[in-house]
Amino acid sequence: MTINKPILTLSVPRSTSTALERAFIQRTNCVCFHEPFGEPYYYGPERLSTRYTDAQREQSGHAHTTYQNRIDEIKGKAAEDPTRLVFIKDMASYLVKPEMMAFAGINPTVLSDEQLGEFRYAFLVRSPRKAITSYYRAILDNDCGDFGDFDPDEAGFAELLAMVKYIKHLYNDCQIALIDSDDLVNAPEDTLRAFCTSLGIPFEENMLHWKAQRIGEFDKWKGFHEDAQNSTGFKPVKRDSIELPKEVEDAIQHNEPIYNELLTYALK
Repeated sequence: MTINKPILTLSVPRSTSTALERAFIQRTNCVCFHEPFGEPYYYGPERLSTRYTDAQREQSGHAHTTYQNRIDEIKGKAAEDPTRLVFIKDMASYLVKPEMMAFAGINPTVLSDEQLGEFRYAFLVRSPRKAITSYYRAILDNDCGDFGDFDPDEAGFAELLAMVKYIKHLYNDCQIALIDSDDLVNAPEDTLRAFCTSLGIPFEENMLHWKAQRIGEFDKWKGFHEDAQNSTGFKPVKRDSIELPKEVEDAIQHNEPIYNELLTYALK
């Protein structure tokens, strides 16, 4: 019995990735995992983040959740129905060790090559001006619970680039299914068709529209996914401009060249 490998789509924060996940929720016979590696990243024994205290980690109920636990859950769901498409939406920064990003050809992640081999890969990126501003605004404007303050190190662009480069290295310079948020929003059908083709799956018209409704899995990160739950498709969202502090502007400028390098891998 052949089981299709789950599609692990990695992105930077605030890159329209939850809307992309919303599109895949619409597909027939598709199950989606919403940021399953967030818990081991923030709370688990292998955690890469220092955002939460030990007391907060215990309170989360995930202080003992490992990356392998999450992989096993995903593989278990895939094994239930070999014809089912399994789609995972997550952040590259949840997997990449910052201290390993500078070493070309060396696995920069918390996962082994064998663990990485459990998936096929796709990537989504957005301009730092839009993504980082949105991340700052989400923390500033919304009730994000105990998430804390804006951290420029969580922009995620360097981690995404490290992931793209290593996956190309690991799989013999394979084609990278990377798309840009602007293309997804401004030309959703063409972009999704190209995205699906590159992944070897059929495009479905029902990926373009959905009902505005609460998605229970999106509640795990309070304050970050309201726009996606209230949306009905891919549309530009206009917001009033806000004054950005220096650390946010610096983060945007720092990540612009990384973003431009990521675009060299984008689907044509």
